[in-house]
Amino acid sequence: MSVILYVYEYMLRESGVMSVFSKLIPEAEFHSVCDISADVLREMGVKAVALDNDNTLAKYSEGAPSPEVKAWMDGIRAAGIGAVIVSNTHHPARLGRIADELGIAWHDRCAKPSTKGFRWAFETLGVQPRELLSIGDQVFTDVLGAHRAGAKAAIVYPRGMSENFLFRVRRFFELPFIAACGRRKRRKNG
Repeated sequence: MSVILYVYEYMLRESGVMSVFSKLIPEAEFHSVCDISADVLREMGVKAVALDNDNTLAKYSEGAPSPEVKAWMDGIRAAGIGAVIVSNTHHPARLGRIADELGIAWHDRCAKPSTKGFRWAFETLGVQPRELLSIGDQVFTDVLGAHRAGAKAAIVYPRGMSENFLFRVRRFFELPFIAACGRRKRRKNG
């Protein structure tokens, strides 16, 4: 499978299409938002994060963030890293409850990959685009929207979606871009 992905990336790069597709390659990949430490954020030059809500901070079926996510947010805040939620949700009451529990501002109906929510985040947090890291579970919304706005992006594995058929289909199409993130990191470090 990795050979196919490498050939796919090579063909895109050589055809000139790679520059368009590079907006779909996240700067970093993590299993969970809780795996992203303040030290890692500082190493990336990040002063603030724009978080996706659904399946990044909380499962669709949950009305509140998990204790682990709350603890992570407390650590990020204590380290002086700003945070907001930038979400496509059309359920503002649920989003508001989650954001209130985390103690952060939120913006719903952002229509990612539109840049609207990210521009709001820059202004709300008082940061420049390259100082903001978008953290979400979808390449075609969270990563693409962040890059279109000039921000950095990290992809996380969705909370509670591993057995969902639509997740597996979507992830199949996202896999080349997530794999390219890993190859980019290995080339940079190796």
